[in-house]
Amino acid sequence: MRKRIFLHIGPHKTGTTSIQATLRFNSEYLESCGVCYLPVGLGPTPDRIHGQHNLAYEICGDYRFDPDGATWREALRFIDESPHRAFIISSEAFSTCDVGMVRRLADLLAPYDATVIYMPRNHVNVINSIFGQNAAKWNTRNTSDWFKRRLIKSMTFLHAPKVAPWVETFGSAALRFPVFELEKANLAAGILRITGCEFDPSMVEQRRMNAARRRAHIAVNLAVCRALNGLITPAFYNMCLAPKLTLVAECLPSTREKNFYVPADLTAALEQPIREDVARLRSYGAVLPPDSYDNLRMESPCEVEELAPEIGAMLAAMLLKAQREIIGARIAGLPKAKHGSLGAPLQRKIDVIDAALAGLGSAKAHGKSGSQMTSG
Repeated sequence: MRKRIFLHIGPHKTGTTSIQATLRFNSEYLESCGVCYLPVGLGPTPDRIHGQHNLAYEICGDYRFDPDGATWREALRFIDESPHRAFIISSEAFSTCDVGMVRRLADLLAPYDATVIYMPRNHVNVINSIFGQNAAKWNTRNTSDWFKRRLIKSMTFLHAPKVAPWVETFGSAALRFPVFELEKANLAAGILRITGCEFDPSMVEQRRMNAARRRAHIAVNLAVCRALNGLITPAFYNMCLAPKLTLVAECLPSTREKNFYVPADLTAALEQPIREDVARLRSYGAVLPPDSYDNLRMESPCEVEELAPEIGAMLAAMLLKAQREIIGARIAGLPKAKHGSLGAPLQRKIDVIDAALAGLGSAKAHGKSGSQMTSG
């Protein structure tokens, strides 16, 4: 009897990190139920990387692939030598594969019974989640402007283009579509039911990860970015400062006001592509509830409250000073022999921070606000 592989391919913004964390932290119980969440390729727990992303990166040719990390050769060796008969592999990066990449993976999985799991989510909620994720990074645009500049151009919220290569390669009979809205109470349980293993849902506690971005978080982020606009690069902000702001925001009390909606003037441009996408998904075998997928809820965008420029500048200075202390401590801890090779790049980062702090002070002294600077 051939071993079974259940490949959860995402997509992004459908609770994938929560699903992966739940499967990982309940792996012992799941193995006792007859299914193994593949331990090969999982990232470090402190980094909250709970999917087998390196396996997906290897197939996709993604620049993030680590050749020293787990590969498909190691993963399949583990599966072949394991006493378990069923395995779950999960990474939303699989949903970015084109048909050639999927065919390469199908060749690797030919000796096994493979089932592909794709979890669709209501398009408007995906759009809002994409906005929340991006607006919590470098962002100087208001809500309406962001939607108009980013949404129509990318169309990354559509499902069928991501599913099509898998249907073409594996056939629609090999695909399963647990629906996000129907499985929301316990997303991982929705994946496990497809495996056919007998489990007690109460024993599989869902892990909540990557809390939804709240308006307060995005408003603070917007104010900070506008204060820093022209003073530091977006890359430096995203790498060094945005994560600190996110950690603080995740400690804020939760609120039901999470959605931002789609600007009304974009409704006509989005309605037809979304309806066509729903029809294609159903043709692939997805059973989508009409109340979530046929009744599009396109409402006016809820603009985040714009904070006073002085608050943005104050918060920006606090983040920069905290980052400066971290870098300074790293320099102080270097051996003297390494001060030149390792210390010089760190010192350049401090110079950038000092210049930005000086710029904030100059803007404050001249009464300029971040919102008056050129938007990026």
